[in-house]
Parts: sequence; structure tokens; C-alpha cells
Amino acid sequence: MKVSRKADIQKRCRALGYELFERAHANEPKMWHRAWWDRKMLEYFSAHPRLQTQLFRFIEALPYMRDDADIADHFKQYLQQGDVSLPMPFQMAIAFKRPDSAWGRALGANIRKGSFMMARGFMTGTNTTEAIAYAESLRKRGMTFTLDVLGEATIGDLQADHAASTYMELIEALGRASHAWSPIPLLDATSTGPMPRANISVKLTALDPVFDPVDPERAYAVIRRRMTPLLLRARELDVFVNVDMESFRYRDMTFWIFKRLMSEPEFRDWPDAGIVVQAYLQDAREDMLDLLDWVKRRGTEIGIRLVKGAYWDSETTKAIRNGTSIPVWTQKWQSDACYEELTRIMLEHADIIRPAFASHNVRSLAHVMAVAESLDLSPQDYELQMLAGMGEPLKAAIAEMGRCLRVYCPYGELIKGMAYLIRRLLENTSNDSFLKNRFGDRSAYDNLLRVPESAGLDSGEPVSATLPKRDYEDPFEDCSMIASSVGLDFTNATAMGFSNSEQREKVAAAIASLRSKSGKDRLLRIGDKDVGSEDWLISHDPAYPDQIVARVASADLAQADQAVAAAAKAMPNWRSQPYNVRADVLRRVAKALEERRFEFIAQLVREIGKNPIQADGEVVEAIDYFNYHAALLERLGERPRRRDVPGEENVLVYEPCGVCLLIGPWDFPLAMLSAMISASVAMGNAAIVKPSSKAPIVAAMLMELLADARLPDGVVNYLPAAGESVGQALVEHPDVHLVAFCGSSPNAVKVAESAARIRPRQGHFKRTIIDAGGQNAIIVDHDVDVDEAVMGVLESAFAFGGQKCTACSRVIV
Repeated sequence: MKVSRKADIQKRCRALGYELFERAHANEPKMWHRAWWDRKMLEYFSAHPRLQTQLFRFIEALPYMRDDADIADHFKQYLQQGDVSLPMPFQMAIAFKRPDSAWGRALGANIRKGSFMMARGFMTGTNTTEAIAYAESLRKRGMTFTLDVLGEATIGDLQADHAASTYMELIEALGRASHAWSPIPLLDATSTGPMPRANISVKLTALDPVFDPVDPERAYAVIRRRMTPLLLRARELDVFVNVDMESFRYRDMTFWIFKRLMSEPEFRDWPDAGIVVQAYLQDAREDMLDLLDWVKRRGTEIGIRLVKGAYWDSETTKAIRNGTSIPVWTQKWQSDACYEELTRIMLEHADIIRPAFASHNVRSLAHVMAVAESLDLSPQDYELQMLAGMGEPLKAAIAEMGRCLRVYCPYGELIKGMAYLIRRLLENTSNDSFLKNRFGDRSAYDNLLRVPESAGLDSGEPVSATLPKRDYEDPFEDCSMIASSVGLDFTNATAMGFSNSEQREKVAAAIASLRSKSGKDRLLRIGDKDVGSEDWLISHDPAYPDQIVARVASADLAQADQAVAAAAKAMPNWRSQPYNVRADVLRRVAKALEERRFEFIAQLVREIGKNPIQADGEVVEAIDYFNYHAALLERLGERPRRRDVPGEENVLVYEPCGVCLLIGPWDFPLAMLSAMISASVAMGNAAIVKPSSKAPIVAAMLMELLADARLPDGVVNYLPAAGESVGQALVEHPDVHLVAFCGSSPNAVKVAESAARIRPRQGHFKRTIIDAGGQNAIIVDHDVDVDEAVMGVLESAFAFGGQKCTACSRVIV
């Protein structure tokens, strides 16, 4: 049946939707089927969200519990957390006093059995024999399959090799078994020729433990090494290979690797590979058009699988946490509308791609069928896809209507299946879930089959991908002078992550430019003068020790006295400046840091050996310190604290300490000095900055920004020096009022002891702020997600070689 006009397509979509609903209703499970009771249980959970949340958290931790008593103990703890109103059966279940009692153990055994049984309902096999049997059972029902190995990111080469061998095992087993299957034209062929009967889905993150967009060439080399044997064997055995799409961070690199790999000579003319496009991304249309352009240039068709997307919550949370734009549509109807737009684009290009549409939304599925009919495409020219264990009545309806349906079949260890189970349970109980609706409720059909845009208009919600400004805890929340609900005018700067090529190219160019030339000599800055010295500090590139980054003048004891005198001279004028004037200086520094961001990243890479992501994180932290202290300063200035009593008027204002000595570390030479400088300058102090002799250049660059921001001469003095003599003299100097130190524990002890002594001419107690090394521990409990714990420990212990005071130095298991 061919339809053409948009109105006709909508009319046909509605008719097909009604048919799907009616057929699905006829295939719904009866009361004596387990599926009926599973649905009733999910309906109950969705009506009690607090209970649902606690139960799902418990199920996610279940695989890591030691025995039945441990399960019962955790079950009771989870249900007793928070404000959860427990129904009587749950109250009776956790009435035991000891989890190792007969009652507790029996409860634990039944929970384990029931949970794993539910997980198996969404999984299709833990070995190739079970997977083949499930695939054959689908074909008997008029459906086909793709097998997806559970588990995503790997944490080592052994795991990545194991993942590759698992994929190869599946290709071998399915490829050989599929040759014996009787052909089913609807499932095994398109209008232009045969299709592989066997189909697997691959996650690239499973094949590379360091799948990082910051270094795509390395990632491609690793993926190519592990994927090439898989693809060659799949081609020999006639197995279709689909590359899954994961989180937004990996999106661009996944497309890039797929296109580059499939453009290699051995695969350029092979059509039996595909990739996913996620419609919940706001730039999904650009992804689709770019992919289609590449297919045309390649000259061989591929499969494209259109999905809504499975990581909406995590993508939104990450964006809010990192202060970036939300990459996904913020409202469900927007994703639905984008899905329908991409549906038409894909079906219009069915001559060069194999379109596949994954959804459990009846409106979306009916729209695919209607648009396909309007383009005079046969049911063999596209396929619909659904997840195993979900929407079984709808699957049966699609098969009855003579459409090609592929079931997405999770495969692997049951423990890994528990996290997958939670995701599926959340989908089934979501307020937006189509599967939550009864297929037999005819009164809801029209509403469920509406055009997505009309649902958006009815919702009255504004379309926005911007983030709400975050309110920070008020540092004076308990003081009567202000209302605690007022937040600071501060928003975190955004880390880049280097997931797009433009960022990578800019930082690579900045690093290359820096390495191509030796840096200029840097002088001391004392008062209003740039001062040389007889001695020089030589900064070497740790990656290329024979290369000199730059030379820096090394101060002597006389210059240390001059710096203290210059700071003391500049301070009275600076402390008298209005709060807003000082805040403006800090904000100008923050703005300049943002503008010269790639230059500072390159300097940190070259001077101390950080990778670009770590270096960018440090620049972001430095920007935040200047902006945060500017905001806090304005708060202090505009709201003096009052403590009036009868007959008195009292005002509390904040005064500077005096001359501050700021001694920075080598591992965070920009961020920590930015914290010290911005805080001291904000409050009207003057300072002497003594950077680490291992990282003096980035501190000199920061001094340039302070000067450009119109900070008066002498307020901050730059005094790098070799050895301990100058630093010790400054700590002991009678005109220094405060010492801020960040460094090793032995040196921290020396600073504390020296600063505590009262020197001749010293009319004050010297204050110290000390940040020393630590023995940081991570406690790993027995019910932890082991993969998450290992990744967290590795990152903490070995990022930047563990050369930071916050590094994990011991693990308590």
C-alpha cells in the first residue's frame, strides 16, 4: 500500500499503530504465565519509586555478595535506608534478627534465585550452545537476532584479549551453525541480495583498555589489531558485524575508527558491517548526513541502526557536573521527533544502506512502516529491532504483520548481566516507557500515536539545552547578616575532554609550536622591575631531557630581602582598593587564562610532563580559583557582618594578613599557585611567589597575566630560586606575616618549625597554611563493583605517575 503526502503518512501511521496495539493485546500473557506476574511486579515498583530505587540498588550489588546470609543482610539494610514505606510482605521478609539464621538464609537464597531468574529473562545465553539455541528459537517465531556481548569498558589488555576471543568464538559458532539453517526470505535477504543469517554487535571499548579520544591514532592501531581478524573471519563465515555506539565522549572517535577501518582495502567492498546513530543526540542529523556522504564515497552499502539512546541519565548528569552543554535532547518528544526525521532520511537512502530501526515505541515503529510504504519499499528493505525480554507481545505483532524483526540479544556472564538488568528494569518502569502502557487500553491509543511535536506543544515545556546556574553552599549560612538561600555568582569552567578533533588539533599545534623553539629567558619580578641574577635555573622537558624549555633567573638572599620590602611597600595602597576593583583584577586573570588556555596546556605538558587532559584540568582549576575568589570577595565586601547590642553598633570587616610567602609545588604549579595568589590578592595582601625550581616557567607566565590584568607593581613578586637557602630565609623573615606552602611532608615540617619561631624585629605571630603529602587510602568493601573499584584505584594511584599528594598509596580490602 503506497502513500505519499504527509497527511496520508500520518493517517497510515495511525492505522498501523492501531493494528500493532490490537495484535499486541491479543498476544499478551495470561495470568498463569510468569511474564504476567513479572509485569505486575514492575507496575507495583513504578507506583512506589522510593522502594523501587532501593531495590534496584540492591540488585545491582547482588552479584558481589558472598553468600545467602550476606544477601539477606544487605537486603534489610537497603530497605531500611531512606524514607521507604514498606508493604507488609517486605516487613515480614526482613523481620529476622540475624541474617545467618534459617529465615535469613532462606530469604537470601530465594532473592538470589529470583533475581538471577529475572536477569536470565533479558539474556539469551552464557555460552555459544545456549546462544545458538535461542537464535534458532527466534527464527522459528519468524524473527532474527544480533548477539551483543555484555560488558563495556575493559581495564587491561588481558580483558581486551578475552573480549576479542569471545567475539571470535561467537563468529565461529554462529557462522558455522547458520549455514545449516533453512533460508527465510524475509529475514535472510533484501531486495538486492542475500543477507547474513548470523549477526553480532561489537563494542570498541571492550577491545581497548585505553580507549581515549585524546589519542585517536593509538586507539585506531589497537582496535585495528584486534578487529581485523574478527572482520576477516566474519567475512569468511558470512556473519554481519555491527559496531555499537556508547557514551557521547566516544561518539566522534567511534565513527572515525569505523569509517577508517571499513575504508581499508580488505574491507572497502564488504557490505556486511554496520554502525549505530543515536537520535537522542542533538546533532544526530549531522551524524547521519556525514555517514551517508561517506557511504557514497566508499561505494559499498553498510547497515545503519537507528536508536534513541541508552545513556540519557548519565549524559545529562555528566554535562551538569562538568558545566557543559547537554548533548542529548532534554525532552522525550524531541528525541522522538528527531528519530522520525532520521527515519525518513534513512529510508530515502535505502539504496545505499541497510536501514534498521530499534524501538519499543509503537508510534515510532508504525511511522517507519508508513514512511517505507510511502517510498514503495518492501518489508525486506528495512528491519525493525527490539530488545530480548521486553515487549514480547509487540514482537509477536510485528512478526504477524510480515515485517523483518531482529531481536537484540545480550550474551555473557550472569554477573555482568545484573547491571544490564537494572537498565532494562528502569526502562520498563519509567514514566516515559511505552511498555508501561497496557496494549489493550484503547482509550490511550490516540494519545500514544500523536505526532511528537504535538506532545511537545501540549507539555508547555521550553526547549533548552542550557544548564541551570548551580548554587554553591553559602560560606556564611549560619550568620544572621544574609539569607542562606543566596548563592555565589560563580560557575565552574568547563574541561574539554578532547573528544572532538578541533580541540586535539589545537593542543597538538600548541605543543608542537612550543617544542620547536627554546623559550625566552625569564627574569625575577621585584616591585616594578624585571631583575636578572648571576645564577640560572634550567627547565628541561621531561619527555626530551636534552631539550631546554627555558632559563629562569635564580634569586639570591639580597633579592629575597628586596622582594619582601617591595611587597610591604605595595600593600597599603592595594589593601585600600575597593572590593570590586580587586575582584575585577581576578576576573581579568581568569579571562586571560581561558583565552590562552592551549598555551598553558602546552606549557604544562612540556615543563612537567602532564598529558593534555591532566593539563587542561589544571588550567580549569586555576580559572576556577580566580573566579571563585572574586565572587567570594564581592560577597564579603557587600555584606559586612554586624553584631549590634543595645547602645553599640558593631561591624565586622575582613583585613589582610600582610606580606604572604607563597611556595608552590612542582606537580600542580599552575593550579596551586593560582589558589594561593588569588586568595591572598583578593583580601588585600601582597605576596612573594616562590615556585618550584622544577616548574618555574608556568609561574612566570601567570605573572604576565597578573601584570596584563593591571595588578599594581609589587603586589605579587616573582622569586624563583635554587636550593633551600632563599626559601628558608623568606620563611624566617620578620616582615613576612603568612606562609602558604604546598610540598613534601619533610619540607612542610621544616616550614612549620621555622615559621613558629619569633625573630628579632618580628612584632606578630606568623601564620602558616600547609598542604603536605599524604598516605591516602581507598577502602574496598566486599560488595563493590570490582571493575569500577579497580579503575578508580588505578586512576588515583597512577595518573600522572602517582606524583600528587592526592594519589592513592594503599588499598584496604
